[in-house]
Amino acid sequence: MKKTLAAVAAATLVAVPLLGASAALAIPPDDISLTPDCYPSCQGANLQEWNANEQSMPQGDFSGANLSKATFQAAKLQGSNFSGINGYKFYLYKANLTDVDFTGANLSKGTLKKANLTGANLTGADLTKVNLKKANLTNANLTGANIKKAKFKHATFNNTTCPDGTITNTGC
Repeated sequence: MKKTLAAVAAATLVAVPLLGASAALAIPPDDISLTPDCYPSCQGANLQEWNANEQSMPQGDFSGANLSKATFQAAKLQGSNFSGINGYKFYLYKANLTDVDFTGANLSKGTLKKANLTGANLTGADLTKVNLKKANLTNANLTGANIKKAKFKHATFNNTTCPDGTITNTGC
């Protein structure tokens, strides 16, 4: 079931007293995981530090969005468009990223550990210092991607296109 901020706000808000005020400010707890209200069309949205853990958001359009330091652990994002995003330190541990478009995305210093990137398009993406340990890169396209200091330990390469355009089953 899709959770939205409006659906859980009343039941999960925490009252925070304001110094010298007669009222309290309601703030959602940090551990709430929500689907952004803009979904499925979040082009150019500011979702910096957004927490969407374990959410199912297939076919979403996040192109050009700011997802810096956002957390989408174990999220189901298959077929989504993340082209041109700012995903600096984007956390996608165990995410389903099958057939996702990351063309020209900045994913530097992010985590894609154990992510399923089968058929993903990472053409021209910045993967500098990205953790891709145990990621599945079957049929993924990394043409022109910057993989400087990226960690691919135990990643699966099967018909994967490397940054130089070569196709490999062993690693880039």
